[in-house]
Amino acid sequence: MNQIQDFSEFQQFLSNNYIADSTGILRFNYSKECLEWACKPPNYIPELLIAYRDSNGDLLGTIVGIPIMLQNVVTISVNFLCVHLAHREKGVAKLLIDELMKRAKSHGFKNSVFTRGVPAGTPNSLRYHHYLIDVPYLVELGLFPATAKYKHPFKLDNKMSLRPVVKEDIPEIHKRYSSEKSISQKFTIEELEYWVLTRPGVVYSFVSDDYSNFASYFIIESTYGLKKGNFRGAYTFLNYSERSEFLTKELLISAKNEGCHQFNTLFPGKAADKLLLGTGSLVYFHNEKLVDPKDVYLVMV
Repeated sequence: MNQIQDFSEFQQFLSNNYIADSTGILRFNYSKECLEWACKPPNYIPELLIAYRDSNGDLLGTIVGIPIMLQNVVTISVNFLCVHLAHREKGVAKLLIDELMKRAKSHGFKNSVFTRGVPAGTPNSLRYHHYLIDVPYLVELGLFPATAKYKHPFKLDNKMSLRPVVKEDIPEIHKRYSSEKSISQKFTIEELEYWVLTRPGVVYSFVSDDYSNFASYFIIESTYGLKKGNFRGAYTFLNYSERSEFLTKELLISAKNEGCHQFNTLFPGKAADKLLLGTGSLVYFHNEKLVDPKDVYLVMV
């Protein structure tokens, strides 16, 4: 066991071996820049970015633990657990998890949170909702049936009402951003600045001049189909507003302008009836116990 240091190698490993659907033809393809952003926040601990290699030095598995504050309890957010396709069912995943938790405890961390992808309809799960931005391209890839009709519920202009967040906005956004749900993250000003300031191709954030509306999303590239066609998904991140439909439309405009083909969210709010129900869901575990989705407002990259 050693540390993840070469993010180009890490990116390639995940691209070949990470999350896929049951057919294996839909797979996340994180960019190197997105992985560095997700794994290296201000409080990250290099020892918790774990790489497992064979005797030849080839990468067999990875797991990442990032310290976060869930309400007032420091917790390890577990992510990027990935085992080489040729080494599944050999106990590598358990080995990685045990090693991460051993290292985390050596740093004084006793709590953990992680997610697991499950089929839609699984009890105690949060279901993805989608908006199809580029329907012809998604049909071409086979992600949306050519015979189905899709009515766009939002008219997407090119101009947004919200403006991009700048560093000077962060203290005021920090004052207003909060959630009473038990599985929700609290941020320092430094952490919030790191996570939401725009990084082209990775994360985008917007705010109204009176600070009553704040929204952000990140981008994950994926491949789909036997020809491995690329498509770009936008995922909602940190938000607050009393106007969820307005925020959704604003994010859709930006995502369209950034070349995204599909918009995805676990927390659609009142915009749910304008979005498509997805076929996938997530369940959340806190200290290995299943969490009631009503207690969750946490987005893991």
